[in-house]
Parts: sequence; structure tokens; C-alpha cells
Amino acid sequence: MDQKTVAFIVIGMIAFVIGGSEALTCYSCNSTSAGGPKNCLDPFSATGVSKCTGTTCVKGWAKAQGVTAVFRGCNPTPVDKDQCVDASGEGFSAKGCVCRSDYCNDAGILKPTYKMLVAVATVMAITWVNKI
Repeated sequence: MDQKTVAFIVIGMIAFVIGGSEALTCYSCNSTSAGGPKNCLDPFSATGVSKCTGTTCVKGWAKAQGVTAVFRGCNPTPVDKDQCVDASGEGFSAKGCVCRSDYCNDAGILKPTYKMLVAVATVMAITWVNKI
């Protein structure tokens, strides 16, 4: 392949990865350590957890008087970057995070999106083909 073809493919991949705003699939649940289902608490278990569609995924948790509560769901408001906000006061602490990839509200660890995986695989394939 010539350099122009490789450049065209790389530019196309970058546009694909950056993309526009699209719907995300997120986990949707809530649990407290005081009672009820515990699958939304950390460590997280997606078993029996519903899914929702939004522009960003959210995860929030709070602890007060020895009880922990966790919420995971969708947010229709787009954000420019993944971010978290902490709040605490006398006898309580809370944290809320928003993220921008499918199922990113599982355990707070951001994972690569399928688009990024496709981009990396394509670059590797182009490199391999050019060596042949």
C-alpha cells in the first residue's frame, strides 16, 4: 500500500473513533447495605441488573450512619470528559461520577470502547500488511 492509502485509512479510523455523540448503554440499579438486593453495591454484580440508554452513564454512592447506598443509571446530558465529584459533611460522604462509554458505570474502572479496539486492530493489520 502506498502512503496516501495508509494516511486515508488512518484519518478515517480517527474520525470513526472520535465520532459524534451517540447513545450509550449503562447499568441501571440501586442498592443499600441496609437491606434489599446487594448486586448494585461494590463489588458489582450485573446479574439481575437492568440496562438503560442515555448520553452518559452515572454512578453515585453515599455512606451515612454506617449504611452505604449505590446508584447506577443513565444521564441524558452530554459531558466533555469523564469526571467525578466528591461531597462530604458531618457523618456522611458521597461521590458521583459520569462517564462516556458503554457499561462504564460498572465498577468505576473505565474500559476501552469497541471503537478504540477496532482502531488498534486496524493499525496493527496495516502494519502487518506493509511488512509483507
